[in-house]
Amino acid sequence: MNIEKACDYLIGKNYLRELIIKLSVNYVGDQFENINKNELAKYKSLDREEISYLLTCASLFCNSDNPQFQDVSLKVAQYCLTPEAQFDNKDSALLILDTLTNKNAIKLAEKRQLVEEGFFDRLSIGAKIESFKRTLEYSIELSNQEEIYLNKFQKKCWDSLQEMSMSQISISAPTSAGKSFILATWVKDFFDKNDSGLVIYVVPTRALINQVYIDFSSVMSNEININIVPTLEDIQTYKKNILIFTQERLNIFLSTYSRDKVSVLIVDEAHKIGDGVRGVFLEQALMSCKFYNPELRVVFASPFTENPEILLDKIENIAVYKSNLITVNQNLLWVEQDKKKKNWDIYLNYLEEKSKLGGFPYRKNNSSGYKRLVEVALNISGENSGNIIYVNGAAEAEYVAQELYRYINNSLLYEDINELIEFSRAEVHKDFLLAKVLSKGIAYHYGNMPLTLKSEIERLFSENKIRFLICTSTLIEGVNLACKNIFVRGPKKGTRKLMEPTDFWNLVGRAGRWGKEFQGNIFCVDSNINDLWKDGEPPTKKQKITIDRLSQKSVFSVIEIINFINSSDHYAECRDNPSLEAFLNLLVVYYSRNRNLNDFKFKKCLSDVGSLYLVFDELISNIKITIDIVEKNPGISPLLLNDLYRSFYFNDEKPIERLCLGDFFDSSAYGRYRSVLERIKNNLTHNLGFSNTQQNFYNNLILHWMRGYSVSRLISERISYLQDKNGTVKPNTVIREVLDSIERIARFNAPKYIGCYNDVLNLYLKDHGRVDLVEEHRDFHSFLEMGVSNQTQLSLVSLGLSRSSALNLSKLIGKTDCNKREVFSWLHANLSGFRDDINKISLNEIENALSRNQLKN
Repeated sequence: MNIEKACDYLIGKNYLRELIIKLSVNYVGDQFENINKNELAKYKSLDREEISYLLTCASLFCNSDNPQFQDVSLKVAQYCLTPEAQFDNKDSALLILDTLTNKNAIKLAEKRQLVEEGFFDRLSIGAKIESFKRTLEYSIELSNQEEIYLNKFQKKCWDSLQEMSMSQISISAPTSAGKSFILATWVKDFFDKNDSGLVIYVVPTRALINQVYIDFSSVMSNEININIVPTLEDIQTYKKNILIFTQERLNIFLSTYSRDKVSVLIVDEAHKIGDGVRGVFLEQALMSCKFYNPELRVVFASPFTENPEILLDKIENIAVYKSNLITVNQNLLWVEQDKKKKNWDIYLNYLEEKSKLGGFPYRKNNSSGYKRLVEVALNISGENSGNIIYVNGAAEAEYVAQELYRYINNSLLYEDINELIEFSRAEVHKDFLLAKVLSKGIAYHYGNMPLTLKSEIERLFSENKIRFLICTSTLIEGVNLACKNIFVRGPKKGTRKLMEPTDFWNLVGRAGRWGKEFQGNIFCVDSNINDLWKDGEPPTKKQKITIDRLSQKSVFSVIEIINFINSSDHYAECRDNPSLEAFLNLLVVYYSRNRNLNDFKFKKCLSDVGSLYLVFDELISNIKITIDIVEKNPGISPLLLNDLYRSFYFNDEKPIERLCLGDFFDSSAYGRYRSVLERIKNNLTHNLGFSNTQQNFYNNLILHWMRGYSVSRLISERISYLQDKNGTVKPNTVIREVLDSIERIARFNAPKYIGCYNDVLNLYLKDHGRVDLVEEHRDFHSFLEMGVSNQTQLSLVSLGLSRSSALNLSKLIGKTDCNKREVFSWLHANLSGFRDDINKISLNEIENALSRNQLKN
C-alpha cells in the first residue's frame, strides 16, 4: 500500500476524524479570549494516547502530496507546540514540520520560545539521518556560494528554472507557498552567472510595482539596476537591469529601440491574462516580446490554478509545475446570528463538518451590513492587532472605519502613528477621515490612495501598530498583506457581482502568512444569509482558478469579427464591446506579422478563417496607420486610429500647428488640450469626457497633474469649487472622487489616449512633410502616468520615490534635466542640509531609496 492509499484509509476511519475535529476545535478555539466557549466543554482536551495516535498519523500524512493530509499533519504538529497540548511531544511535532520542509514554522516556534533551539541534536540517529538527507535535498547553493534551504515547492520550481533548455515555464502554487522569494532568488542567481542581461518583471497593477521593487532591491547585488519607469537611459548605462512594469508600461517599453534586448520575462499573477481588456493588453505584450526576442525565456507565476499550461506556447522545451503545498493552517469560520437566543454563533468548518466553537451576545437593531461586520470583528478580536476587514468599496471602507472608531475607546500612543496622521492631513486634506481614525489604531487601504500613504499603512500593520485594516479589492490583486484574522461579509469583485469562490480563496489567502503566523482565521459573517454568497453560502472547499485567454477561449466567431469591422457605426460598436475592440487590435498585429491566425480559436460559424484573412488584407492596405502604431496602442481599434488620422486633414485657413500638444505649461495649453480631448471624444472614446462639463474638469485635472499640483491642492481646489457652486460638500466624498479621477483619468486613460493622439499625429505630420513639428515626447506616457513634468522628477521616481517626494525634491535640486545618476549624486551630497525641511515619513522614504541605490550609481 502506497502512502496516498494509506492516508485515504486512515482518514476514512471515524475515530481518527473525530480526533482531528476535537484537536482542531481546541486549537482554533483557544485563540479567542472574548467569546463564550461553553460549547467547547463537549470537546474535552486530548489525552496522551490520543495525542500520540494523532502524531503517528501526522507522521505519515506529512509525506503526502495531498493538501488535505498536509493540512492535518501541519495542524497536529503546530497544536503540539502550544501550551494547551499539555504533553511534551514537541520534538516529534518539530520532526513533522521538518518533513514538510516547513522550517519557517520551526523558526517561528523558536522565536516565540515555544520550543528550545537545537531540536536536531535531540533526535534519534535514524531521525537525524532522515533530517540531514532532507537538508541536502532541499538546499541549494547559489553562484556566490550562498546556501539557501527551500520548501518542496520552491525546490521543484528552482530545478525547473535552472534547466536552461526550458524556454517557457509556468508555475502555480497557493498563496504563501513562497513563489515571490524563489523568483527573486533565481533572478539574482541569473545575474551572478551572466555579465549582462535585461529581466522584465510584469505585475497586473501599479500597487504591486512598489512592493516588488522593494522585495528585489533587498536581495539583489549592488551592480544590478532596478527601475520602474520605461526609459532607454538605464539600458544604455547599466549592463544588468531589472525593469518592473505593468502590461501598459511594458507596451510602452516595446516601442523603444531596446525591445530586442530582453533576456527574461517574468509574468506574476499570470492568471490575470483572462481579465477582460487588460488581459488582452497582457497577451499583446507577451506576443510582442516573443516576436522581438525569439530566444526569450518566459516564466509565468500564478496562484492556485487549474490550467497553468494554457499560458505556454505549443512548442518544445516548456515546463509546467503545479503545487498544492500547504505552509500555514487557514481556519474557515462561519458566524451566524441566532435571533431566538440573541446571540452570534461561531462555527468551524473542517473536514466537511460544522463544529460550534462558541459565541457572544449581539446588539439590538444592528441591521446594517457594515455595522454587523464591525460588531463581529470587535467582539472576536478584542481590539488586538492583525485584523483585516474586507469591504466592497472605498466609501464602505470609511463607513466601517467610523463605526470602529465609535466603539474603540483607547487611543494608541505610537510616534509613527502620529507622524502618519500629520502626513495624511498634509498629503490629502485636513479633514481626511483616515487622520481621525488612525489615532485608535484603525486604517483603511484602497487602490487610489497615494503610494506613500498606502506603504506606510502596510508597514505599520505588519508591525502590529494598527489594530484594524479595512481593505478593498486591492487584496485580490496580490498586495502582500499578512494578517491573523480576515472578516468578510457578502464579498464582491467590483460593485455588483458576488465574488467567485476562486477569488474568495485568493483573497483570504492573506490569513496566516507563512513564517509570520501558525494559523490564520477567515470569518464569514452572516454565512447563513444566502443572498450574500455566490452559491448561497461561503465556499468550504478551495477551488483552483481556471485561466482564460481571449485568444484561446472561442468567444467571438469569424462572422462576428467581420461584421464588427464592417459596421456602419464602428465607433459605437467599440463603445459597446471594448473586449472585441481590443481583440481586433491583437488580431491585426498578429496577422500582419504572420499572415495567419493559427494561434487563435474562434467560435464556430458558417464562415471560415480564410474569409477573415481577406478582410484583414483589405483593412491593412486601406488604412494610413502603420502596424507599429497599432501595436503601440493596444486595446484601440485600427479603424478608429485611422479615423483619428483622417480627422487631422485641414484647410489652408487653419494652421497645422494647432494640432500639436506643445508645452503644457504655456498659456495656450488649456485650449490646445481641450481640443485634443474633443478630437479623442469624436474619434476614439468617451473615456476622457463626453459632456462639456466632464471634459473641462478632466482637462484641468490632466494639466494640473502634469504641472505638478500636489494631491492635496487638487482636492482642496475641487472642494472649494463645489462649495462655491453647491454651498456645502462632504469632504471625504470629494476626496474619494478626486483620487478616483487621478487614478482613472490622469494616470490611466489620459496616458493611453493622449499618447495615442500624439503617435497618430506624428505619423500624419511626417506623411505631410512637417517633420519639424513632430513631438516625439519619448517619455510622455511616463510623465503623465507619474504626474511629473520634467526629467529630474522622472529620475527621482525611478529611484523608487513617490511622486510627492519627487516633486518636493526637484524644487530643491533646481534643475529639470537630471538623469538618475545625477539626482542620486545630488541627494547624496546635499540631503543632510535639508533634513529639517522634510517630514519624517518622506525622509525615511528618501533614505531607504538612497540605501537601495547607493552602490549602483
